[in-house]
Amino acid sequence: MSNPIKDHFNQPAGLAGTTLSYGVLGAWIAGFIAVPEHRDILWLFFPFTGLIAIIAIAVRVIRPFKGREAIPPSQCPICGASKPTAPVRYLQLTGLVVVMLMRELSVFSCRSCSAKAFVKMTRHTLCLGWWGLISLFITPGFILNNLAFLLRGLLSGSPRRFANHLLDKRRDYVLNMLASKDENTVVEVLQSDTGLPAQEITRYLRALRTGQ
Repeated sequence: MSNPIKDHFNQPAGLAGTTLSYGVLGAWIAGFIAVPEHRDILWLFFPFTGLIAIIAIAVRVIRPFKGREAIPPSQCPICGASKPTAPVRYLQLTGLVVVMLMRELSVFSCRSCSAKAFVKMTRHTLCLGWWGLISLFITPGFILNNLAFLLRGLLSGSPRRFANHLLDKRRDYVLNMLASKDENTVVEVLQSDTGLPAQEITRYLRALRTGQ
């Protein structure tokens, strides 16, 4: 039986810039902790190393997708349910002394699937990410990346915004039904079509009438 998370998670990661950013930041922090007598020198290099890495990581988390990829789907691509979705780009790292194996889950997902993917990929990284000369510095960044996207998913994907998005895609259809059917019938049809609660559909219909 197919594993729906694995179907998405088995994408190879094109992560050269991201990996470099996490590695540079990890090396700077490691030096800051391990060599306290040279912290003044490390601060001089911070604008060209740590700060650039932090900006690159922030851009990745704030704008994970661009163009058509940034449009959230009506259903979670992993479980297929009609739920609010948020963008995730979870990372998984396996350190193999000299080389590294990286995977990325790059998809919109519901909170439930996001949490499952976070646990799966972060647990793997925590156990197997450290075993390499370079991956030792990159592993903390991958873990922080996953935590940032998990937090973003928990704070976004509001049910009301999702309902509006789902119903806006059917706006013309909804307007045609309202012109020929009573509100209760329209609510029942849309509830069956979208799986949304009746109160969200009613609120949308009344807002649609007010805006006409």
